[in-house]
Amino acid sequence: MNKNTEYGLLLMIIAISINLTFTAISAVIGTSINISIISFILLLVGIILIAIGRKQYGEKHSRNVLIAVFIFIFSFIFSIIVVAAAIFSAISSEDLNSLKIIFYIIPIVAVLDGLMYLFLLYELEKPKGKIIVISGIAVTLISSLVIIALIMPSVDGLINEFDEKYKSDTITRNYYSDGYNSYFEEEKRFNNKVEEMQTQATRVGAVGIFGQLFYLFAFYLPYKRIKDGELMPLIKNKSYNMRRCMNCGRLCPSDSMVCAYCGNKFESTPNNKYQNYYY
Repeated sequence: MNKNTEYGLLLMIIAISINLTFTAISAVIGTSINISIISFILLLVGIILIAIGRKQYGEKHSRNVLIAVFIFIFSFIFSIIVVAAAIFSAISSEDLNSLKIIFYIIPIVAVLDGLMYLFLLYELEKPKGKIIVISGIAVTLISSLVIIALIMPSVDGLINEFDEKYKSDTITRNYYSDGYNSYFEEEKRFNNKVEEMQTQATRVGAVGIFGQLFYLFAFYLPYKRIKDGELMPLIKNKSYNMRRCMNCGRLCPSDSMVCAYCGNKFESTPNNKYQNYYY
């Protein structure tokens, strides 16, 4: 029995934990610590492992995982296209307002990521877990809207500063009449505003922690169910006789004499204390 799904869930738990940890640290120190490539790789490998092991948990889960993979690919390509288009537009038109669209797609990407998680986990979750995933989508969407509302005034101010610095004739005249001092003072003032906005964006980004906490818990629940033997893979074309130990509630092969989880001794044949399960 392979453990692709179990290991995939574990990698995604680690990826989300890394994001949570470094987002919190960055918010405290006011400086962004960019480890997104590491968490992205872990997330990608986790999705691949879950996709490989998808058939072990039934047809519905297998179908849902394929939908989740499609959403992941679509979200990734969509983000790249929008960012590239915004940068190209800003350069060609010399208007940095085009870059604002990068911030506006944050809620869209947040919802797409949430839907991906929902399809990945839906058939592995109990009703409580499903509610947690859906709540995570809602919280993440609200958090992304709050982040935009808080950060956009600073973005607008920085864009105006940029226009004033590089498009105004006043600065050009100051450069020639007052010499280098005036130019470098303007340069220093602009750089300070950039650093202030970066610090603000890092701290405001901590709002996203709340949604990630929901997702972390949502991935942990099915991982624990699989780890504890509560959620068993389906075995097709085999009559695989199992019985549940009423002492700990976990499933064991019916020919086992002792429960592998709690050590409770089985009787030679299942009776009313044990139940048979066929896969």
